Amino acid sequence: MKIRAGFVSNSSSSSFVVVLPENWLESVDYEKITDGDEDFPLDDFKRLLNDFVRDGGMWDEEIYEYDREGDYDFRDHLRDLIDPYIIAGIDTSSDAGQISIADRAKVMKALGL
Repeated sequence: MKIRAGFVSNSSSSSFVVVLPENWLESVDYEKITDGDEDFPLDDFKRLLNDFVRDGGMWDEEIYEYDREGDYDFRDHLRDLIDPYIIAGIDTSSDAGQISIADRAKVMKALGL
């Protein structure tokens, strides 16, 4: 198994562990994501982000279920948003990766912060 410290852009066989800051959802810049595209399915993307946080992560194949139109790569948008918060990337050598949200309080306690 390989462990990476950062995001690997085109690897569907990598899983990631992220530590998100408190109130992360409120800090998402939706205008940057839509980039002026009025047809961007923003409600679907917001639902994805809310479910991602509520469930503590998500498998790659689950992400595709939110993009009903199929015209937008929600996986890339999600990974761009979490990139600064990735604390581990693991090559799982499988066909699907997973993004897991670490328990922020436990990580802070383990670090002595």
